[in-house]
Amino acid sequence: MNTLQRRVEAMEKIGAGTLADQVLQKLSRLQVQKYEKQLQEVQRELEPPAN
Repeated sequence: MNTLQRRVEAMEKIGAGTLADQVLQKLSRLQVQKYEKQLQEVQRELEPPAN
């Protein structure tokens, strides 16, 4: 089990499960945004040069 899972479980045990869920959702969105930005950069690099 990784550290993040242990921390989330600890938060749930003290009644902060909703907060833990919100934090995980935000982290997930930020990670997706990071990957989307990287994808856009790669797509720009792969575009054929304009004539």
